[in-house]
Amino acid sequence: MRQVVIMRGPSGVGKSHYVREHFPDALVCSADSFFTKLVDGELQYRYDKLKLSEAHNFCMFEFIEALADEVPLVVVDNTNARLWEYRNYRRLAEVHSYRVRVVEMMPVSIPAMQACVARAVHGVPEDVVARQCMWFETDPKAEKVHVDAGVQA
Repeated sequence: MRQVVIMRGPSGVGKSHYVREHFPDALVCSADSFFTKLVDGELQYRYDKLKLSEAHNFCMFEFIEALADEVPLVVVDNTNARLWEYRNYRRLAEVHSYRVRVVEMMPVSIPAMQACVARAVHGVPEDVVARQCMWFETDPKAEKVHVDAGVQA
């Protein structure tokens, strides 16, 4: 059965690490991919706040192509803090007869949130990660992965 996994959680919580560990054969769609470029033979991440909308459009385009190509396992790896942010991914997956799993990863404490900031490979400031946690809307149907301060998910 074809499957879409939608990852949710603040920056630095370990979503991408979790995906590599649990879904190594997946095609991963992520807004972060838009900001990752090959420079002098090395992959570099160069975030541009002004291009965030374009990055999410890029992610959705990759996702639609994966569904059209009937890729067996597709992962959407974005923060998706609010329910509406992944609603269209879920709907498109269901229309294409994919089973949908939502995986929520949340820090369990303030020290765990601070550890997310320290782990974040993209230099996301603490206030941004805190806002992502505060704005987070829980999906009652999601699988929950709780992340402690000293644990890499």
